Amino acid sequence: MRFFFLILFIGAAFFAIAAAFIVPASDRNAFIASVKNEIPAGWRPGAWLPTDRIRKFFSVDADEIQAKRAKPVETAAPLIADAIPMLQGKAIGDWIHNCELDASGGLRCSIAYQVINKISGKVVFSWQITLDRNMNFASAWRTTTGVLINRGILLDAGTDKPITLPYYLCDDGFCEARARLAGDFIDTLLHTTGAKATVYTMSGEPVKHTISIDGLADGLRTLLDSSKQG
Repeated sequence: MRFFFLILFIGAAFFAIAAAFIVPASDRNAFIASVKNEIPAGWRPGAWLPTDRIRKFFSVDADEIQAKRAKPVETAAPLIADAIPMLQGKAIGDWIHNCELDASGGLRCSIAYQVINKISGKVVFSWQITLDRNMNFASAWRTTTGVLINRGILLDAGTDKPITLPYYLCDDGFCEARARLAGDFIDTLLHTTGAKATVYTMSGEPVKHTISIDGLADGLRTLLDSSKQG
């Protein structure tokens, strides 16, 4: 075995001398590094000889290799579990009804459902439905950050297939999906027997939120009445 290592050492020394004369100086470091990477770790003299210079020559810099690899793109900010504003208003079942003036002075009414963490008391998911003066329904879904943006929010609220809602923005405290709601979808919500929303964490794990429909249909009708009065 010692004889084998001696032969390997002599070969390595011969290679180093040859590289010094054959390979141009400008390419020498890159050439040596490429050869070092091809030698199995257990065969490198630096693994069994205590010479620091040999270890330096034959050791692969793991940090340098890692830095050269393509780094994965982070899809959201770090988790902030208390940054979704808690909405206030009149309770309609498990939903909340609220009306306020918009920037143009018109009445803007909405209903909202909020999933609140029982331990922290903070909102971790919310679904808000608004109706403007032109009788157009729109929705905003908010979830805490730390989610996979490319997966969006998967909404199952009585449609034939769950709907994937792409994120519109990610702020410092929450990520939000937005969409206009067509009349047939509003009709579906008026008659749905259940609703769930699923988001995906950075590790790809699904987090499912059960959305109560207690007050959903009544809340939608209240929005229609409020808009007619406005």
